[in-house]
Amino acid sequence: MDNPHLRFNSIHIAGTNGKGSVSAMFASVLQEAGYKVGLYTSPHLISFTERIRINGKEISEDKVIELTDEIRSRLSAADIADCRDREFTPTFFEFTTTIAFAYFAEENVDIAVIETGMGGRLDSTNIIKPLVSVITQIDYDHKEFLGDTIQKIAYEKAGIIKEEGIVVSSPQNNEAMDVLKTVAREKGARFYIVGEDAVVAEKQSSLNGCIFDYKGIKNVFKDLLIPLAGRHQMQNAATSLLALDALGLKINEAAIREGLRKTKWPGRLEIVSREPLIILDGAHNPAAAKKLREFLSENFHNKKIILVLGILADKDISGIVSELSPITDKIILTKPDYYRASDPERIRELIKWPPVTAINNIPDAIMHAKELAMPDDIICITGSLFTVGEAKAFFSNPSSLKLMAGLRG
Repeated sequence: MDNPHLRFNSIHIAGTNGKGSVSAMFASVLQEAGYKVGLYTSPHLISFTERIRINGKEISEDKVIELTDEIRSRLSAADIADCRDREFTPTFFEFTTTIAFAYFAEENVDIAVIETGMGGRLDSTNIIKPLVSVITQIDYDHKEFLGDTIQKIAYEKAGIIKEEGIVVSSPQNNEAMDVLKTVAREKGARFYIVGEDAVVAEKQSSLNGCIFDYKGIKNVFKDLLIPLAGRHQMQNAATSLLALDALGLKINEAAIREGLRKTKWPGRLEIVSREPLIILDGAHNPAAAKKLREFLSENFHNKKIILVLGILADKDISGIVSELSPITDKIILTKPDYYRASDPERIRELIKWPPVTAINNIPDAIMHAKELAMPDDIICITGSLFTVGEAKAFFSNPSSLKLMAGLRG
C-alpha cells in the first residue's frame, strides 16, 4: 500500500488497561487544538467503523469496502513467489490496521493516535514511527501470547519504544517499571513517568467524572474536568498530558481543558439508565475488575448490586470473579455472541456466593436483571467489551439486537 504509515505523524499507545481512554483523551485535546486527528482503537463495541475515526467521525462503511477491495486487489497482484513456503494471508487485525493507515494517509491527517491491538513488540501497529510512545498500566492479560510474568508482558509492551525516542509511562508496579526503564535506557529514549515527572491532585470524583489539578514538566493546570468516572481516569488523563508536555506541542490551556472535557469513551463506567441505575464497564481482566470493584464499593456501598457477567473463555475468569463477587448481591451469568465466549456454566462452578442464574443471551439476561431490580438498586453489566457492546446495542434498540456492521476481531 506504499507505506501509508509514513505519511502522517503518529502517537503510539500500548498497555494492559487504560490505553483506550488515554487514546481518546489525547485525540480529543489535539482536535480541540485545531489538528486533523486520526484515531485507531480496538475492539469496537457495536460497529466496525468505530475503530477508525478522524476528528471523532467514524470511517464510512463505503470507504471500508473500497479500501478492502483495494487491499485485496494489491494482494492478488503481488509477487509472492518467495513467500510460498509460509502462510501469507493477513490476519484480521493486520488487514484492519492497513485500512486505518491507508485511510489516514488518504485523508491527510496531521497526526494519528494509534492504539496497539495486543502487546506491542510484535503488534501490527508497531511499524509506525511515532512522535512519542505511551505505555499505560501493565498487568496480566493475554498470557498465552505475551508471557506469564509481569516482566515478560512489560517487555512486549516496551517493544513500542523507539531508538532515541520519547516514552511516557503511567504508574507501574516495580517489576514492570524496571523493564521499561531498562529498555528505554538501552534504546537511548527519553523516559517520563506519571508520579515522578507529573502529579495529579484529586479535587472530586463522582459518577459524572473527575476534577483534578495537574503539575507536569512544563504545564500546571487547576481544576481540570474529565467526564469519565473512576479515579484511575485521572491517572490516564495525566498520562496524556505528560505526553503532550514531553512532545513540546504548543497547545493552549483552553484547548487542553476543552479537549479533556469533551472526551468520550463509551463502555467504561458508562451509565445507560437511571432507574434502576445501569452501568456498563468493559472490565476484562482482574486489574480492571479491581478498579470496577473499588468504584462500586465507594459509590454504592449501601446499595444492592446485580451483576450481569459475560467473560471470554481465554481470560482469567477466576481472577475477575474473585474481584467482583464479594460486593455483589446477585450474579446473572451470560455470554456474548462471540466464538471465544465462555460457557456460563463453567463460570458458575467458580462462584460460591452470591446466588447465580445463568442466561445464555445478553438481552434476556438484561431483562431478567431489570425484573429483579428495585428502583434504588444497581445493575452492572461487565466482564468483556464484547458483552458491553451487545448491551449497548440492546439499549439502543431493545427490540432488535443488530450488532456489528463488520466483523469482530
